[in-house]
Amino acid sequence: MRFNRAFAIRHLPTDTIEVYLSHLLPGKSTVDHVTSVIVQQSDIGVDPGYDPPPIRLEREASQQLMDDLWSSGVRPTHAKSGDDLIEALRAHVTDSQVVRDKLLNHFLLPPGDPE
Repeated sequence: MRFNRAFAIRHLPTDTIEVYLSHLLPGKSTVDHVTSVIVQQSDIGVDPGYDPPPIRLEREASQQLMDDLWSSGVRPTHAKSGDDLIEALRAHVTDSQVVRDKLLNHFLLPPGDPE
């Protein structure tokens, strides 16, 4: 099945990433979405590529999934050199600044407030 919406959420209690896939049709009030996944076992020597892939993501859905995974703290194991590495570092610094600002707001008192 081909999906045009995908997103991921980090589930902190289990330290896992939850992935949701759906297909929205223009002008429809319903959505097709994945509710369960069936896993089939095959012999190691059998090529699983004989069937079409069970899940296909449109490019925009893939980008949204990647953005959500990044926001959930998932980073590439091996970063590419050059512009990709610089952009990854820049995004990490920005994420850290957002976290810092949100945390500091909880611990700092407004000027003039007694403790």
